[in-house]
Amino acid sequence: MIRIYRFGEVSNDEIFARAVPKINVEEIVSDILREVKEKGDEALFAYTEKFDGVRLSSLCVTEKEFDEA
Repeated sequence: MIRIYRFGEVSNDEIFARAVPKINVEEIVSDILREVKEKGDEALFAYTEKFDGVRLSSLCVTEKEFDEA
């Protein structure tokens, strides 16, 4: 459940004291881009399945799908 606070109810020190995990996304994104550059559509299919849980057989979009989007 998301707690909603009223302005001034929580101090700035408390708001900004939250731990923020440090992840080097630049390295992760670079690896993905390198793999797509090397493997092309094969990598796109793999990442679509990995991140979206969808197994595609084509990257083509019909004109109707394009218009609906």
